[in-house]
Amino acid sequence: MANSSSSDESSKAPDNFQLSSSSTNDDEEDIDACDGAGYNTNTKKLSSSNVRVKKSKSDGVCTGLRCPLCCKQQRRLHCRNCVKNGNFTHSAAEKAESLTEKQQRYINLQAGLKTYSKRYEQLIQQHKSNENRMIAIRAKREQLQLLRQLIGSTTDRLQQLSMQRDELHQANEEKRKTLPKYPNNVKMLEDYVIDRSMRIDKLRQQHTALLDSIKQAARRDIQQLVAYIFPIKEVVLRDEQQRKVCAERSEEAETIAALADAKNTSYIRGKWVFHGSGISEVQYRIVGPSLPANGDYTAYLDWLSDNKDDGAAANEITPSRLEAYRILGALTYTAQLTQLLSFYLNVRLPNKIAYGDFCLKLLTEEQFLRKVCRINNNIMYLAYTQQVKVRALNEQHTLENILAILDPERSNLGRFGHVDVSNAPLMRSVDSLLIGIETATESESEDEGSLRQDWEALSASQPELSESQIMPTVTQQSTIALAANRITSLLGWRIK
Repeated sequence: MANSSSSDESSKAPDNFQLSSSSTNDDEEDIDACDGAGYNTNTKKLSSSNVRVKKSKSDGVCTGLRCPLCCKQQRRLHCRNCVKNGNFTHSAAEKAESLTEKQQRYINLQAGLKTYSKRYEQLIQQHKSNENRMIAIRAKREQLQLLRQLIGSTTDRLQQLSMQRDELHQANEEKRKTLPKYPNNVKMLEDYVIDRSMRIDKLRQQHTALLDSIKQAARRDIQQLVAYIFPIKEVVLRDEQQRKVCAERSEEAETIAALADAKNTSYIRGKWVFHGSGISEVQYRIVGPSLPANGDYTAYLDWLSDNKDDGAAANEITPSRLEAYRILGALTYTAQLTQLLSFYLNVRLPNKIAYGDFCLKLLTEEQFLRKVCRINNNIMYLAYTQQVKVRALNEQHTLENILAILDPERSNLGRFGHVDVSNAPLMRSVDSLLIGIETATESESEDEGSLRQDWEALSASQPELSESQIMPTVTQQSTIALAANRITSLLGWRIK
C-alpha cells in the first residue's frame, strides 16, 4: 500500500517528521516493543537503522512519543519510512484505514465538494435566469394586456370615426346633389351687385350734376339778388377834401365852413365830438346806407348816449342822427341779405335775428351790441359753410365778410352737403362773437319769430334832405320797393 501511494507527495508524512531517541544504537533492542505497539505495519521487517527510539538516560525506560496521527503520547514506536509514507493505521479504529488512505479520501471529498459547489453555482445561476425569464414574461404579459386594451379602445374609436365618416359622406352626397344650384345663385348675386353698383354710380353722377346745377342756380340767384336788390360797393367819403377846397375860396366861405363845423360838433360823454371827422374813411354801401369798413359803430352809441334823455330833440335832424340812422339802415339791409343768403344756400343760421328791430324801435346799447354780434356770427357761419378761410376774416368787418362769401375766388359759393369740421379750430372769431351774445341780458324769446314786422312801414311825409347828405335817390327807392315785393313773395313761398 505504501508503494501504491508513494507517487503522491501530499499523501506522505512531513519530511521533518522524526522520532527522537536518546540513542540510535538501541534500535535492535526495541524491535519487540515496536511489534507490541497498537499499529499494524507491513509484514516486511524494517531495518534497525531506520527506527529511532527515544529512551531516558536512566534504566532504559521508554517514554511516550506524540503520535502524528492521534497527537497523543505513545510509547509504541513506528518505522520512520512507514510514518513518512503514512503507511500506518489507528489501533482503535473499527476499520483499518491508513493515513494515506484517509488523506486520499479527504482529497477526493474536497474534489467532490468543489464539483458540487460548481454544480450548485450552475443550478443557482440557472434558477436566477429562470426567475428573470419569469419576471420578463410577466411584464410582457402585462404589456400585452395593456396593448390589447389599447387595441380595443382604438378599435372602438375607429368604429366611431368610421360612422362619422359615413355620415359626413352621406351629407356630402346630399349637398353635392344641390351644389350645382349655388353657382347660378352666386352668378345672379354678382350680376345684381354689378347692376346696383352701376346704378349707384349713375345716381352719384346725377346727384353730382344736380348739386352742380343747384350750385349754379344758387350763384345766379345770389348774383341777381346782390346786383339788383342789395348792391354792395366800396365808397370813400371825402368831406375833408371838400372842406379844404372851400377854405381856399374866400373869407365868406370860411365863415360858412366855421358855422358848418359848429353845427356838426356835439358835446357827448364829457367831450366835444366832430361828426364829420370820422366820415373820411373807407365804407361799404349796401343799397343806400353804408357801414364803416372797420366795424366801428360807436357813432350810433354816441348819438344814443347824447339823446337818451332829450326827447324834444329826437325829431331834429342832426349829423349825428344821420350817421346813427345810416348805420341802422345798413344793418337792416345786411340782416335781410344774410337771411336771404341762408335761404339760397340752404344753411340754417345759428342765431335768429329780427332785422325789423333795427328800424322799428330804438335799441339800447346792450341790445344793439347783441344784435350786431348775432349778425356777425351768422355771417361768419355762412363763410364757414362756404369754405372761406376764416383765418383771413375779421369778425367785426360785417359787409367785408359778406363780400368774401360772394367772391367765387375766395369761397365755394353755392355748395351743398356736409360741413367739414377740420376747419373748426379756425373759428376762433366765432367764439369771440359768442362771448358778446352770452353776456347780453336780452331774453331769447324776443327773437323767436324772426319774420315779424321785418319790413319797415314808411310814413307818407318824408323829411327833405340835401344832396350832400347820403340818402337813396328816387331810382334806388323804386329798386327797393321792387326788391321788397320780390322778397315778400319768396318768404311767403318759404313759409308755405
